[in-house]
Amino acid sequence: IHVVHPPGGPIEGTKTAPNRSITTGSQKWVHLTSHSDVSSCVDCLRSEGFKIFAAKPENPGDDVAHNPVSLQEMDFGQKTALVFGNEKLGISAEMSRLADGDFTIPMFGLTESLNISVAAAICMHWGRH
Repeated sequence: IHVVHPPGGPIEGTKTAPNRSITTGSQKWVHLTSHSDVSSCVDCLRSEGFKIFAAKPENPGDDVAHNPVSLQEMDFGQKTALVFGNEKLGISAEMSRLADGDFTIPMFGLTESLNISVAAAICMHWGRH
């Protein structure tokens, strides 16, 4: 997992820093790489051969740098990095611009958004199949 946030500071656009106690115990199973800016994260992922795709709402308006594809249409046969933004603010304009593409998670009914952990779980499950 790669995380972009200023070292020791709050996540841009929010008033609070990441809650370290939420991940208690997960450090045994998850390798976490922190980046102080978007470009260093993108450079790192690309150097490892990843294509980068940014999660966007189904109707993102003018906030789309690429024509988004549905999660089911993505090619997970290549090394793929999925980018999820802050639950309130989404993905930064810089990350949108630097990503290789955008994707959406289809939702039905009255649901307009998903908790970030649910969205990530759906994507990881779908990517395995």
